[in-house]
Order: sequence, then C-alpha cells, then structure tokens
Amino acid sequence: MKTYLELINEALSAQQRMTRSIVARRTARLRQVTRQRKKFRRKSEAELSKKARKAARKQVMMRYLGGMKWKDVPFSAREQIEKMADKRSTAIQKITLRLMPHIRKGEDARLRKVQKKTR
Repeated sequence: MKTYLELINEALSAQQRMTRSIVARRTARLRQVTRQRKKFRRKSEAELSKKARKAARKQVMMRYLGGMKWKDVPFSAREQIEKMADKRSTAIQKITLRLMPHIRKGEDARLRKVQKKTR
C-alpha cells in the first residue's frame, strides 16, 4: 500500500480519477463522521506538515495554470501539470517550510473558532 506522501505526489490518469471519485462517494458518510469527531482536536505536527505540503504543491501547480481555474482545465492537461509539479519537489519543500507558520496560525484560529461555537 502506498503512503499518503506517495499518493499526494503522484500524477493521476483519467481512469484513476474516476476510481477515486467512486471510492470517495462510497466512503463519504464514514469520512463525515470522522471529520465531526476530529473537529475539536488539534492536528499533530505531521498532519500540519502534510497540509503545508499540499498547499505548497497547489501553489506550484497554480503557476503552471496561467490564470485558469483548475475546474476548467481538461483532464489531460491536469495530468501534465501534476507531472510538472512533481518535478519541482525541492521548490515544494522550500515553500512548505515557508508556509508552516501560517498553517500553525490557521490551526490556532480554527480551534478558537470551534471552541467558541460550542460555548
């Protein structure tokens, strides 16, 4: 089985996208319950770094889009953009380190907001 980092760092074909879409629909209820349960807990440092890495990869991919929206890009172009982003792994690592303080602040704000709603 592939690790999470391997999954988020690979480019997906159209067939793989369809398969993941079906799996996501099938497990939607279970993921919703888990999300509700984890809402009040602080994310671990590993989870925060995963979030920062994902945001960094998204930033790199946005550079290749040239102002287009991700939804408007055809699947074949998405695959090419993801492959180009995978080649920029050192840039993604640097951006991840720069984003970490912002991700931590966002997590603090999220926790304050959630705790405020429950009081």
